[in-house]
Amino acid sequence: MNPINMATDGMARAQASVERSANRIARAPTSLDGGGDAISLSDEMVNLMIGQNAYAMNLKMLKAGAELQRKLIDILA
Repeated sequence: MNPINMATDGMARAQASVERSANRIARAPTSLDGGGDAISLSDEMVNLMIGQNAYAMNLKMLKAGAELQRKLIDILA
């Protein structure tokens, strides 16, 4: 598979993961009256950081793949 496609797919998965965690945090109950599902904010923050790191790693892979393609085109041209 093309590294650029792999990187963009990874970025989309990371973004979806961050959005899911953000939505769970947004729906968290704001009081202790028992309304809504309880979530662990620390777990969701870890999920957000994992998603952020995955996005950054895939972005670096995307840049490296694009650079490799540019160099290959320069060699072949």
